[in-house]
Amino acid sequence: MKYNFNYEHWPLLVLQMSEDMDDKKEFEQFIGNFLKIFEKNEKFKLLIDIQNLGSVPIKYLLQMGAFLIKIKPLNKQYLIGSSYICSKKSKRLLDFVFTLHKPVAPHKTAESYEESLKFLVSL
Repeated sequence: MKYNFNYEHWPLLVLQMSEDMDDKKEFEQFIGNFLKIFEKNEKFKLLIDIQNLGSVPIKYLLQMGAFLIKIKPLNKQYLIGSSYICSKKSKRLLDFVFTLHKPVAPHKTAESYEESLKFLVSL
């Protein structure tokens, strides 16, 4: 999996993810880099672009779920809102997941940067 944390427009953080997620070491590095966001001790908005993310094995989805539960207190403290740019298929899946597990901050699934940015600017 390739990923990039872009802090250029902080407090807007843009996370781009692409390719297949199939390497344990890469996944652990991603988690470590994600945790670094909270070291700033500042509120932020998160835009996640998963349009080009490939397949994700169920074991990593479960680990990501456990990770999100672990960082929930940090998200409550620092996350202003988030938006996910994804395909229509992924959008339906994310919307379903969010009905089961309510995010701690306002969120939106979108199909374009424009739509995501408009939402995040409004927060």
